[in-house]
Amino acid sequence: MFQNFKPEIKLFLLVVAFIAVVVSVAGILVLQKSISRENPLSVLPVMRLEHQGKTYDGVQGSYCWPVPVSEKAGGAICVDKLFPQSSETITVRQGDELVLSIDAAKPPQTLTASTLAYPDQPPGKTFSLGSELTQSFQIDHPVDTYFLLLFGTWEEGDISYGFKIDVQPQQVSTPVDTSGPAPNSSTPLVINSMEGWQTYSNGEFGFEVNYPANLMIIEPRGYAGIVSPKYTSCEEGTILVQEINITFVPREGKSYKDIWETTFTFPFEEGYYDGSELIGGKKAYYTFLGSGILERKVYLVPQSHNRALQIDVHTRKGLSECESNFLSTDLVVDFIDQILATFRFAPTTN
Repeated sequence: MFQNFKPEIKLFLLVVAFIAVVVSVAGILVLQKSISRENPLSVLPVMRLEHQGKTYDGVQGSYCWPVPVSEKAGGAICVDKLFPQSSETITVRQGDELVLSIDAAKPPQTLTASTLAYPDQPPGKTFSLGSELTQSFQIDHPVDTYFLLLFGTWEEGDISYGFKIDVQPQQVSTPVDTSGPAPNSSTPLVINSMEGWQTYSNGEFGFEVNYPANLMIIEPRGYAGIVSPKYTSCEEGTILVQEINITFVPREGKSYKDIWETTFTFPFEEGYYDGSELIGGKKAYYTFLGSGILERKVYLVPQSHNRALQIDVHTRKGLSECESNFLSTDLVVDFIDQILATFRFAPTTN
């Protein structure tokens, strides 16, 4: 790599490289001495979450924390980890509270929480927490599985911990006719008839869709959904699933292409999306996100030049392995298609 330099420049570069190596080795020796048994690393803060009486240990992420200062050595250890992955999942319902406890000598100066949809979606929320060693906070997110990163700072340094959160729908539903079979009945629904179906209208998002009374409407902040009231026995780790789970999320941007690329963080080009279908009379492109039981088919339906509606259909490929009490597994996909066939846009109220 030095063949194009003059001899005197080559010599200079070699001397600089040698000095750099000597300094690096000396630094390593000093660092090793500073964290020897006679001068151990300071105790790092530890973060844990509690939900419904069970405690979950976080996975330690990036940190920068001091080595105790002595007469001969001092400094800090800094470690970078992009996403500390947790194999244990905390299953919560929308609006549930999580209790955070921090094992540290003193409270943090600042504490923030960030979430992103697991495992490959852009950040969903970043919010500040209090500075107490024990505190609670709410999970108010759309139904999905999230990576939760807690990041605390102290005068001495900072540290982060990662958790895996599976958010399930609230138990808030529209009135269900109790004169017929209960929603948890083991009798499969007859899907070749729309008799008794109801109409859900959302003036804020500007759409309507028909659905059977056996299903529930959920309306957390920022999106709406149609879900089945009965959880199946499907599990992947500790992740519970529902047979029917369709969510509607409004999106805005400069154009359809801009909305797509902001929503999915990959180009709106052939080879990136998986196909297109007509929904509400509009050509809607779609892509598949996640995998296994967590896989979902996501449509982006154009609404106007700068608005679109994201429709997430949780396909739950693992349902064929499950014991179902609501719908026969082979009918689930057809049933979802029949619901989406009734979708239409309507005037917004805002």
